[in-house]
Amino acid sequence: MAARTVVFLSHTHRHGDFVVGSHHLSREFSAMGWRVAHVSTPYSCVHLVTGHGSRGRREGALAGPTLASDGVLDYVPRALLPAPAGSAGPIVRVLARYGFRSPDVVLLDQPKLARVAGLLGRQGCVVYRPTDIYVGRAARAYQNLALRVADAVVATSRPVLRDLGPLSMPAITIENGVEFDRFAIRGDVERGGVVYVGALDERFAWEDLAVLASAFPAVDFRIYGPVPRYVPDVAANVNLLGAAPYSAVPQLLAAAKVGLLPLTARAENSGRSPMKLYEYLAAGLGVLASKTPVTEALAGAVETYDSPAQAVAGLSRLLHEGGPAGGEELARQQDWRQKAEAIAEFALGIARRT
Repeated sequence: MAARTVVFLSHTHRHGDFVVGSHHLSREFSAMGWRVAHVSTPYSCVHLVTGHGSRGRREGALAGPTLASDGVLDYVPRALLPAPAGSAGPIVRVLARYGFRSPDVVLLDQPKLARVAGLLGRQGCVVYRPTDIYVGRAARAYQNLALRVADAVVATSRPVLRDLGPLSMPAITIENGVEFDRFAIRGDVERGGVVYVGALDERFAWEDLAVLASAFPAVDFRIYGPVPRYVPDVAANVNLLGAAPYSAVPQLLAAAKVGLLPLTARAENSGRSPMKLYEYLAAGLGVLASKTPVTEALAGAVETYDSPAQAVAGLSRLLHEGGPAGGEELARQQDWRQKAEAIAEFALGIARRT
């Protein structure tokens, strides 16, 4: 029997500092015996001329389709104009040359690639996997197109699913997961300080970091992530250490006592299913996170706050008492293999109906 095929149409390429859900899922599908292609947002001549787009994305596009060490065909398309302008047909033709003309499943989390999904999914099942709450007319329009070509939806959180409105197709929630064995290590050094690993963009609450660092001047705050051009003034005990490769993150977490997740009040954050929550828990950290519908659902394992006073009190408890019991076991139940198996079962069930 021929191996089943799946194409991931992702918002994030596999050549950068961040490892996102589609990267983990594509790896796990490959390990499960599927033939897998991972396609990310095209790199266009406009990106090249304007300098937009990361170096890794540019290098991935120049390399062309490449079989990665985990067995996934990694493809960053090249295009004259940014997606979605005119890129669908060429992408489908390239995938056809590698045996992905009619995949069994298409997993779409980049709405700008919805036309590609529609062309690929005529004989299989297209699953739209929204990972964020989209705001703005253009983003909403792309998402509506994704919903029109989809046979089913797998959202990464309940708020994200609710934001889609009434649906006429099967829809479930499967949150982001964690590579549990990778993160469940214990370093030889004594744990200490507070750590954050992730993006430092408009979703990151710098003001929360400032409050906490000022309240605990003797505590070291280690912040890992690409440092933006503009950074607010930070206290002397805040160390902005730049982007950390994913392979190094488990050791960085193993050296800390508390993992921090300070989120702004933007609408997008209300539906985020941050992988770092489970990575922190798997690493044995106490976790302090802004209160959102997603983090509040984990209140038994995560310390949440919605005011500066609550944040300070929560961090004090975690530094002195550690995190609540059961966090590590909760993370164990969120391993990416389980997520991939659940998505595969759901998608194949939909495919049999269509």
